Formats: sequence, C-alpha cells, structure tokens
Amino acid sequence: MLAWILVVGIVVATVIPASDRPNMGVGHNYEHWLAFVLVGLVFTLAYSWRLKVLISSGIVFALLLELAQIPLPTRHARIEDFLVDALGTSLGVTLAYLARSACKSSAV
Repeated sequence: MLAWILVVGIVVATVIPASDRPNMGVGHNYEHWLAFVLVGLVFTLAYSWRLKVLISSGIVFALLLELAQIPLPTRHARIEDFLVDALGTSLGVTLAYLARSACKSSAV
C-alpha cells in the first residue's frame, strides 16, 4: 500500500501548480532523484516482479509524468527531469532487487 501512496504522491506533486509543489529545500534534480529512488525501492520490495519489468515500468512511469505536464500551464516537461527520474527509479529498483536476492541467498 505504501508503494501506491508514494506513486499517487508523485503524481499529485507533478500535476499541481508549480507554486503549490512541496519543496524539500534541496536542489530540484536531487528532489526528483530522491523521490524516484524511494518509489523504486518500495515498489520492488512490495512486488516480486522480474527486474526488467520493474525497471521498464519505472521508466515508463517517469516518461508519462513528464508528458502529462505538457498541457499544464504552470508545469514544464523536461528531458533532464525524465532522465533523473528514470535513473532514480532504476537505481531504487536495482538496490531493492539486489537486497532481496542477497536475503534469499543468505537464507538458504
């Protein structure tokens, strides 16, 4: 459930007016990166799908979020944001996947 709450949170933060967007007080790219690493981690811990499916889904999610901003007057779709988001979610997925694999290996 936490994974989906985080996804909804990112969607809401992406489509609300830019002036209403929460700000963590760190750089813009760092905020994006942290949010997507966290979503990738939590989603991978919640679902035991194949690594390729998880990474591909995260990349598609990041792309759809950027595309959703095109018609919004106070938001801007940026390739840089997409790349940061896609790399963040891929890193989060990979770290959680490796941790899960390590736990399974040590349990045997």
